[in-house]
Amino acid sequence: MPYCTASLYTQSVLTDDIWKISASQKSCLNLETGCLVDPSFTPIFLERTVLTPGLHIVRMPFVNGTWDGPEKIILAIDIGTTYSAVSYSHLYKGCSRSITSVSNWPNQRKQVGDSKIPTLIWYDKRKKPVRYGASALVANAMEAKENGWQLAKLFKLNLHPDTMRSEHRLKTSDLPDGIPLTQIYSDFIQYLLKHTRHFFETRVVEGESVWNNHINSADIVITYPNGWGIHEQDVLRKAAISAGCPDPTKTTAHIHFLTEAEASVHFCMLQADIGSDWLKPGVQFAVCDAGGSTIDITTYEVTRTNPSLLLEEKRASACIQAGAIFS
Repeated sequence: MPYCTASLYTQSVLTDDIWKISASQKSCLNLETGCLVDPSFTPIFLERTVLTPGLHIVRMPFVNGTWDGPEKIILAIDIGTTYSAVSYSHLYKGCSRSITSVSNWPNQRKQVGDSKIPTLIWYDKRKKPVRYGASALVANAMEAKENGWQLAKLFKLNLHPDTMRSEHRLKTSDLPDGIPLTQIYSDFIQYLLKHTRHFFETRVVEGESVWNNHINSADIVITYPNGWGIHEQDVLRKAAISAGCPDPTKTTAHIHFLTEAEASVHFCMLQADIGSDWLKPGVQFAVCDAGGSTIDITTYEVTRTNPSLLLEEKRASACIQAGAIFS
């Protein structure tokens, strides 16, 4: 199965310098051996990272130089139609600015660096989630039928704006009876956060203390399709807070939103070896995002490059319903 593009977006991080960036570590690894396949890529293992025997943790530097600000945590969450992923950056004075992909998900395939999980939830008769992600794949049809379970899948399609659905003739997925879309999103984000916290606490020195002390001032980045607007962002924001993300109105935490296409631009700049010299004010270019359920094409114009890259969407994203789930 090809590497899911959704997991590329999850590396998108917003720093205090307002740099929107994106990176992926998987393309630099041989999944069978865990060895680097790109000789120009140098993994950084920070002194505050706990390396579990047999586990490969690779951190990808996303900005040159060390961090000189206060200690903080940045979380990046991508909920794709078919696959989802999370990454984080733990920043403290003097450390290299780097990103770590969350992996070792329950019942996930034992592949080094495999950070994507299926976007699936099984609900029981009481409308309570019982299995998520890769664990949801373990349940068979007979078990589900005997227990009266319902499967929530492809639910991202149901959040597409009505105008987008009608204009592009997008089909939606049947949701489990009696379970609102916002609840499904909240339950899934809660699962992502729970494992992310466990992953962080077991791989960072004094991880539990670091998490407890800094999660309420964290920056949380959530990616979304270009065709979505304020309403869809509000649904994601409320679902994230309901799931356990710090409420920005009650803490110093921030929830940011980044379009998937723009995240792809930064991924290509950092990982596709195309550089950024061609990105000059006035330059226009198109991005084709071939995801699990939709293909989006967006045209951008470079507005500025300093102090950070700023892109302007020149026209509404064109979208068709196609992708891995239809093959």
